[in-house]
Amino acid sequence: MVLTVAFPLLYMIIISFKSRNEFAANPYDVINTKWTIDNYIKMFADYHVQKKLWNSFFVSGTTALFVCLFAVPAAYCMLYIDKRIRKIIVLLMIVFIFMPTQVTLASKYRMFLALGLVDTRFSVIVSGIADWLPTSTLLLFLHIQGLDKSVIRAAKLDGCNESRIVVRILTPIIIPAISIIFINSFTGMWNDFLTPMYLLRSESKQLLIPALTGLIQRYRSNLPFQLAGYVCGIIPTLLIYTVFKNNILEGFKK
Repeated sequence: MVLTVAFPLLYMIIISFKSRNEFAANPYDVINTKWTIDNYIKMFADYHVQKKLWNSFFVSGTTALFVCLFAVPAAYCMLYIDKRIRKIIVLLMIVFIFMPTQVTLASKYRMFLALGLVDTRFSVIVSGIADWLPTSTLLLFLHIQGLDKSVIRAAKLDGCNESRIVVRILTPIIIPAISIIFINSFTGMWNDFLTPMYLLRSESKQLLIPALTGLIQRYRSNLPFQLAGYVCGIIPTLLIYTVFKNNILEGFKK
């Protein structure tokens, strides 16, 4: 399973350091290839990939941050909701989780158009929060439900209010789960294609993944240059997984 993922990734990186002529002459040669970084230089100088990277970082990071900020107290509040009402809420969350993005995309566009928010990063962020909040809240609720409630009861006896319990007691305990929903929402927004393409019209505001689709049409005969763009697109998500690796492993150990 590791080879099926690692080999195509490694091969894509290798090709991105070849020139178009080198790739056309021998696409599988590694030893006798003249390596070059011209594809990456051109990617930053001509295609301005740094602007699209910043847009994607800002939108994905802001979405993931607000999803975590909203999901933690929402999951905590679900502990004290009547069980019958909670079952209905969980059922609605599951419906939203399995609902395809295409179903709500037209309604979102009409709503943001009426509010004058089309072609703004704010609309993509709000849409991403709405898409990922049900999944994150349900995941955190299931995690919190399995914790020892005596800690929360002891904090209440000591005079802690609900907000202090969430911030000082609950959040440190569920850091691994929060890391997982942050990664899920960040990578989900980073790899989202339809929503930013539908809501963002200006090229200066476009995110990286939708913008990379233009490489196929504009540079159809230059596969190494295309793959250099896709390498730029996958490196940030790999870095996110690397940063939160210890928290995720800690959560699995628990």
